[in-house]
Amino acid sequence: MSRARQMTVTRAAMGPFFVKWLQLSQRAHPFEPGATVARNAVGDVDSAVLAAYNAPFPDESYLAAARQFPTDFVAASSMTA
Repeated sequence: MSRARQMTVTRAAMGPFFVKWLQLSQRAHPFEPGATVARNAVGDVDSAVLAAYNAPFPDESYLAAARQFPTDFVAASSMTA
């Protein structure tokens, strides 16, 4: 199975939330972690909590790891033993 096919199968197996998170992490400009939490929370999230999610990322240059994180799940789950 090709690597691209493995990634497609893996994304589908992880569910629609994961696929949305993966796409958002790569496409959103600006990428705001607090907004991601707010959109996916079951209830309302206090603005102070959302600000805390955004705090470690004062500008885009600090978001490289946050953008990379969801892609690591795809890479790890598509590896064969």
